[in-house]
This record gives sequence, structure tokens and C-alpha cells, in this order.
Amino acid sequence: MTSPKQINDLDYDAQQAEAHGMEAGRRAYARYPVVLDATLIVSQKSRMPCSMRNFCMGGMLLHYMLQQTGGKPVAITTNDVVTVHCIVPDADGEKLLKFQAHVARTVQDGVGLAFIDPDRESLQVMQRYALQFSLEAAKKQADKFNEIKLEAGRSGTLGRRNDDIIGGCSRIVVESLNSLLENLGTGLANHLFELSRASTNADMQNLYFEASEFLKINNEPFSDTLRSNFQERLQERVTDAVNHKQPQEKKSEEITLEGLSLIEDEDLGAWLAVSEVTNKAEEKNKESLGPLEERLSVVFGMHISHVNNPYGPALFAESFQLVLGQYKFQEAVNSVCYGVLREILFPLLAGLYDKLNKILIDSGILPNLKFRLPGKSKTATSGQESSDSSQANAASAAEPFQVATPASAPAAGPATGSATGPATG
Repeated sequence: MTSPKQINDLDYDAQQAEAHGMEAGRRAYARYPVVLDATLIVSQKSRMPCSMRNFCMGGMLLHYMLQQTGGKPVAITTNDVVTVHCIVPDADGEKLLKFQAHVARTVQDGVGLAFIDPDRESLQVMQRYALQFSLEAAKKQADKFNEIKLEAGRSGTLGRRNDDIIGGCSRIVVESLNSLLENLGTGLANHLFELSRASTNADMQNLYFEASEFLKINNEPFSDTLRSNFQERLQERVTDAVNHKQPQEKKSEEITLEGLSLIEDEDLGAWLAVSEVTNKAEEKNKESLGPLEERLSVVFGMHISHVNNPYGPALFAESFQLVLGQYKFQEAVNSVCYGVLREILFPLLAGLYDKLNKILIDSGILPNLKFRLPGKSKTATSGQESSDSSQANAASAAEPFQVATPASAPAAGPATGSATGPATG
């Protein structure tokens, strides 16, 4: 890992150039959102029903279906070797696919897997399914947008793409980033330091302590780079929405054994982390994101969903991933950093999406919109949703700051006394 002294000696422009280069390389690491039942097999006696949420050529992200197991997930740790079974519809009928994988990342309600010598034909079947899933989702989105246009036409707001409204929304989003940065750098350094103090393993003590000191020393360039990248991404996403530019269509890729061998664990770990943060944030805020995306569809004059929402959780998670990735921390440190990001970001996002909905409602954009979540039998007005969401956000903000501790280190206790370095062995 680069030392604090070395990072101070690096030219700032060179750091940014490297970051942009990494971004260009990782854009090719296609993320396929899917919804597919799967079975995670840890041993002959240990199976877990799951839902596959994201797939890529190097692995997949599974969410446990705890309602089918009494709320108890199987005991599983990083680097465990597992097998995944899933039945996938294909042109000539359903096919049972089997993937062997090792656990690359564990999360509270799921697991990220890295394939071990995957079968090329099975990957092709999965890829065809994922592409078809995306096409069907796009058709549903087009139908939904037609309904939104009809409703907007009735209310007289159709085509109302006011620059002041977009500018106001973007300013609120940047303010949320500033709030994030006020707590993120210190939160990362402090939590890593506490893990260093609490760990009984000398190697882990040193690993966490060095990362803590590194981030403490480089808090300002870390924040500046994150802010710069975030603002560039925000501007690009808003411009794409204004110009009705759709996300680049995913196409069937040529799958070769050589290409699969080039997928690095580092890239897969970043992909899994961003997918997990984004999915969880979207799930937690679906009651406010749903109405927001419908209102933004009117503002921008095109269908807005989680795929192209310029203010969605992916904006924050991908910007963070790019900056964190350039420091080349070990996976144990990265896992802690994403945990800190989740704990600070999620309450901010809840408040952000309430504020954006209010701006649009006050501007006359679908003020009487009724939005129903899938599986709910009754509708609620947006005002009621905002009220319920605000109460939930207040409760969440009142909870103490806690981050899940990696399996390799015990939970950190409260800080006492002065800061000292870790044991050396």
C-alpha cells in the first residue's frame, strides 16, 4: 500500500489523471441488474434460498430470502467456496445453471461471489437472460412514461423542463455531498483507528492503523477529489437527462477464457461494493424515489428510473468507489470504508429525496401524484409518503453511529485515552 509520505509527494494532477484512467477501464465492467431465484449451497447440509440482484462476467450479488428460512442466514465467511444453482429461461427452454464461486464480500443480508473457472456457455445463457430482462424492463418503463405524460398533460405540466427547477434540485444534491464530506473523512479515519485498537491480531492492527493515519493525513485531497469527481458526474448525468440521452445499451459481449482471466479481484470487489450500497439505498428509499423518478420524468421529458436518475444513490457510491480505489487499500480496509459510507450516506439520502420531492411539488410537478409500491394494496398521496418518510429519517438519524465490523477483527469499543500506534507483533 502507498505510504502517507508517498501520497503527499504525488502530484495532485497525476492523481486525478490516474483516477480518470481507472474510471474508463471500469466502465467496461458491465453491471446487469436482474431478479432471479437462486440456491446458495455452502455444504451438503447447508443451503440458502436467495435472489440474484446483480450479475457480471466475474461474479454476482445475492440477497438472502430470509422469510423462507425463519430469518436465519447460513454461516458463511469471506473466501468460503460455494455453489450457486439457478434455473434460467432461455430460447430453447429453461436451463439449470451451476456456478462455483468463492465469497468475495459478505453483507448483512447477502453475499458477493467471484466465479471460479466459470463455464462459458453458462455465462452466455446468463448474459442473454440479463439482456432480455433489461429489454423487458425498458418496455415497461416506456409504458409507464406514457401514463406519466398523460397525467402531466391533464395537470398542465407536460414538457415543463424549467432550468431553475433543475438547478435548484442540483444545488440540494451538492449540499448533501457537502454534508457527507463533513463527516466521511473523519468517520473513516476514526473507525479504522478503533478497529486497530480493538484487534488482537498484530497484522490487522497495523493494517487498520496505517489506513487510518493515511486517511487522516490525506483528508483534504480525498475530499477535494471526491467533490470534483462527484460534480463532474452530476453535471454529466443532468446533461444526459436534459438531452434525452439514454444510458449506453448493453450488448452481448464476446466471452473468452482470456478475457475472464483479466477480471481482477480488486475490480470485482469494487463492483460488488457499489452494487450493494446502491441496491440497499434504493430499497431503503423506494417510497420517496418512486414518486421522485416520476416527477423527474416530467421535468426532463423522458422516463427516469434507477438506471438514469441523475440524483440516484449510484451517483454517490460510484464517486466514492473511484476515489477510494486509487489508494489501493486491502479488501479488509475497503470493506470497512464502504460500511462507514453506508452509515453516513443513508440518512442523508432519505432527507435528500424528501427535499427533492418537495421542490418539485412546490413547482407544480405532479403535486397530486399517487404512488403505490409493488405488493401494497393501498395508495398514498405523496404528501403522506413524505411525512412517513421524514419520520423514519428522523428516527434513523437519532441512532448512534455504528458500522459492521469485519469478521477478521472484534468489534471496536469506545475510544479512551490518547491515540497511540498499534502493536508491531
